[in-house]
Amino acid sequence: MHLVLGVALAFLARSGLGAKYACKCAPGMPCWPSGSEWASLNETVSGRLIMTVPVASVCYPSEPAYNPETCQSVRSNWTTWPFHSADPASVGDPSVDNACSPIYANGTSVSGNPNAGKQGCSLGAYPPYIINATSAEDVQAGVLFAKKWNLRMNIKNTGHGGKRRSISIANPLCRSIKIN
Repeated sequence: MHLVLGVALAFLARSGLGAKYACKCAPGMPCWPSGSEWASLNETVSGRLIMTVPVASVCYPSEPAYNPETCQSVRSNWTTWPFHSADPASVGDPSVDNACSPIYANGTSVSGNPNAGKQGCSLGAYPPYIINATSAEDVQAGVLFAKKWNLRMNIKNTGHGGKRRSISIANPLCRSIKIN
C-alpha cells in the first residue's frame, strides 16, 4: 500500500463556472495556464499530472475511450465507494457525476435518465487536471501552481465526504506539509 494512496490534487477551475467563481481563474479565461505551463508542472511532479477523463466515458460510443466490456464493470461498481476511491478523479457520491453517468446500450443512465446517451459525456463538476501525488513535494508543487495561477484546488484523500465538498486533509503525509 502506498503511503499516499488515493491522494490527488484536483484543480477545480472548470468550464462554465468562470462567472460564478470570478475570483479564480477557469479554462477559457486569459489567466488560464498555457499548455507549456501545464507541461512544466507535469515535469515537476515526475509525470503524475493527469488530464481528467470521466470514468464512465467508456460507456459512450462517441468517446475515444468507448469500451462496452469496461462499461459493464463501471455500471456494476458505480455505487460502490472502493470503485470511486480507486479513481483519482472520481468521488464516492455518484450524483456528482451527472454529466457523465454510465449508460446502458439504449442510452439510459444508471440513474434513470433516458436522454443521457443523447446528452453525451462531459467533465461536469470534475477538475480538468489532477496530480496523482505520491510525495510531499508533489502536493507542494500543486499548491504553489494553484496559488501562482489563482486556481481552485481540492485535495482528495483515500475517501470523500460526498456532496461536492472538499474532504479534509486527513492523510498523515498532508498533515505534515507547511507551505509559506
